[in-house]
Amino acid sequence: MIFGLLLDSDTKEKERIHQQLGNLTALHTNEKLDIQTFDKSSLLLKQLESLELLDLAIIDVTVPGALESARIIRRKFQETEILIIADISVSPMKYMHPSIRASALLLRPAASEWEEALRDFFGRLLEKGEKENRDHVLWVENRDGKFRIPFAHIYYLEAREKKVFIRTKAEEFGTRGTIENLAEQLPENFLRCQRSYIVNTDYITRIRLCENRLYLRDDLWVPISRSYKEEFKRRIHE
Repeated sequence: MIFGLLLDSDTKEKERIHQQLGNLTALHTNEKLDIQTFDKSSLLLKQLESLELLDLAIIDVTVPGALESARIIRRKFQETEILIIADISVSPMKYMHPSIRASALLLRPAASEWEEALRDFFGRLLEKGEKENRDHVLWVENRDGKFRIPFAHIYYLEAREKKVFIRTKAEEFGTRGTIENLAEQLPENFLRCQRSYIVNTDYITRIRLCENRLYLRDDLWVPISRSYKEEFKRRIHE
């Protein structure tokens, strides 16, 4: 799954971009495109509050509040590819700025060049993704398609109901398969703490062995079984 946001006040332009991105996704990947479209910055920002995965953002900076929206996206998602749509009414000094760090630009009214510009933008997204995904994300697949979850976003994995559920701060992603197979993809900061649980040790805030619990950030916790306590006792004393 490729996750994206599109802010554009021009309905026809928005539809055209969405369609071309869909065609590029189908042509060059086995993934699906999940891109949410908005015509107001306030609506985009409301959605952004609960969003945890974002591969690309296309922002029309002529929309009121769009520049600040782009800055907020960049602060929250350091690696997201951002494409800016602009015209002569907005100074390049405002959107070609380190706080936004856009990777591509579409200038109105040069419509004839848009398809090539979008292809280049999408190509950079795929190239960057192939390079980074080898070391920084967990690939999972469910009925909605195949998608990536950055390791840094994962709090724990839980096997239940013949599935494995990957828990992030605000969401839970289910996938078929075994927790053993997913464990092979995980870096060393992920440890088994119970037969059905693997925890990201970077998120542990308290280890309460007397309660058989590991407390995590954001009021989450996972159980720890007797057979795994020795490993966590060792970590306490390191």
